[in-house]
Amino acid sequence: MTSSPYTTLNIPESASEDEIKRAYRKLALKFHPDKNPGNKQAEEQFKSIASAYEILSDPTKKAYFDQYGIAPGDNSSGNGFGGGFGRGFYNGRDYRDTDLFKDFNYGEWIKKDKYTKNKKSQSNWNTYEKMFDFGSEFQEMYDNIFKNSGFSTAGWDMGSNHGSESGSNGVEHDIKQVVNLTLEELDNGTSKTFSYNKTVKCKTCNGQINNACYTCGSKGYTIERTTLKQIFPRGLKDGDIVKSENQGNWVSGYYKSGDIIITIKELPHSVFKRVNGYDLLMSKAISIPEAVLGTVLEIENLQKQKLSVKIASGTQSGIQLVLKAQGLTTKSEHGSKGNLQLNIYIDVPKDLTQEEIELYKKLDEINKGKVIIDCEI
Repeated sequence: MTSSPYTTLNIPESASEDEIKRAYRKLALKFHPDKNPGNKQAEEQFKSIASAYEILSDPTKKAYFDQYGIAPGDNSSGNGFGGGFGRGFYNGRDYRDTDLFKDFNYGEWIKKDKYTKNKKSQSNWNTYEKMFDFGSEFQEMYDNIFKNSGFSTAGWDMGSNHGSESGSNGVEHDIKQVVNLTLEELDNGTSKTFSYNKTVKCKTCNGQINNACYTCGSKGYTIERTTLKQIFPRGLKDGDIVKSENQGNWVSGYYKSGDIIITIKELPHSVFKRVNGYDLLMSKAISIPEAVLGTVLEIENLQKQKLSVKIASGTQSGIQLVLKAQGLTTKSEHGSKGNLQLNIYIDVPKDLTQEEIELYKKLDEINKGKVIIDCEI
């Protein structure tokens, strides 16, 4: 944000609603493009003035700015305040109908020829539309999508980077997201409930784009906050896709709403690692005496079930044991499981007592007396 809306309108922060309105009207009349044809500086100033009034004339936006020093949805681009407003509309009202502009002589900007084939008039109208198209009207919506839900808000978008098509109102049809799930959630299946914003067909104009509609600002849609409970069945893997049909954005030109498309991201586990589909890998250390004499290891699988694993005498470091059906649950109807691969390694002690050192020396002397013959087959 480049400057305060109060500074732009040249008013104190204590200004009343009437004072804000008078200041805006005065400056808007002064810098309006009709009175400053070809003056780019005046055009930019007019946009900043309109954006400042957009914030200060809305009690909610004004309160937000007064508290945080930024406008809701401010992405520090476009008009400098980030508030934005519809193409040719202001606060949901056609600017031609508001008394703030009743003294303006719009001339070629809005003469009725724009509804005909008059190229000059249409060109002027397009120029006016571009002047008010700041491209930030969706920023706040997607900054707030899925907050406080355990989901990553950064991953949600309108599909522009994922091949989703957009309609004539410029909104992407599908809403896409990456969701993080633990191995336990992938094994058991889970569900998550979250709230998000999506576009819905305007009930006032029935989605008719560019018709003068005070409800949607002639966009054909409004923003609706909704709640979705998404089920993630057992057996999912990293990169799998889960869809919730008709829960995405309403887009002009489509007969139904888009989808919520969620890509699964598997979180790393502190004990287990997925290998070969639904198999799990686990590593376990044993001591030198346990490797020599053999032992019984007590472990837990991913499902927290206790398992007793027999380690034979003379076990070498790096050996792998396979525990059947102790891995991840598959997608099969009967819930079959993958295997658990148990890697065994020998933990060589570093800090020995004097007694332990003497015992290892004695064992070493015994081994030196043995005759070892290497044979080739």
